[in-house]
Amino acid sequence: AVTVYESDRTTVSGLFKAELVDATDPDQGYKLVTIASDPSPFDVEGGTTSYDLVISATDGTNTPATENVTVSVNNLNDNALAITVAGTGAVDENITAEMDTGITFTNTDADGSALTVTVFEGDGITFSTLFKAVMVDAADPSPDLGPDLGQGYKLVTIAADPSGLDYETSSSYDITVSLASSGSGDDPDDQTFTLNIGHIDDAPNSGGNTVDQFAGDPYRGDAPEPTTPELDVI
Repeated sequence: AVTVYESDRTTVSGLFKAELVDATDPDQGYKLVTIASDPSPFDVEGGTTSYDLVISATDGTNTPATENVTVSVNNLNDNALAITVAGTGAVDENITAEMDTGITFTNTDADGSALTVTVFEGDGITFSTLFKAVMVDAADPSPDLGPDLGQGYKLVTIAADPSGLDYETSSSYDITVSLASSGSGDDPDDQTFTLNIGHIDDAPNSGGNTVDQFAGDPYRGDAPEPTTPELDVI
């Protein structure tokens, strides 16, 4: 009989067992197979990268023969990408380049693949010419999780010409932020949201300037007597 123990040599493994290579021919030897139908114990992201086992064979008469075996758990790209958007979703018009819109987003990939964040227009295809993603803290992007896990980004403006964000032209923009991974088999995670443009009273008055045309000394007018209806005074 062949028994698989944990490394303490007394606890029978609940994850692995020895099975005949050929059930009709014991001389063909044994193979080590998994027991658990639940794959969660074999999770590198959960902290398990290997299992130390002891294989024991006995004929019931002689001293058992034992052999130490280490089973490594391969790291697969099995976790979905996720991007989370937060913020007020509003910014005043006419702001300048590299201005913070107040929108932030965090990306995660538990597999640790290199990640990229791209900003598109609302169609998710056309690259945005008005907004881009930059790290919240480029010098120390994520001290606890590393550069690819939990990385924080913020949405800032690109256009140096503030007229690109003009309420009179467009009062809002639909934006899609897309998270992509270098890992094979990963589908990008996209989040679409609306950024509202706040209105500022920046239009000149009908006289062509923003100066009060009635500033200065009071205007005077004379009306002779007797007056008639609709007589011009000023």
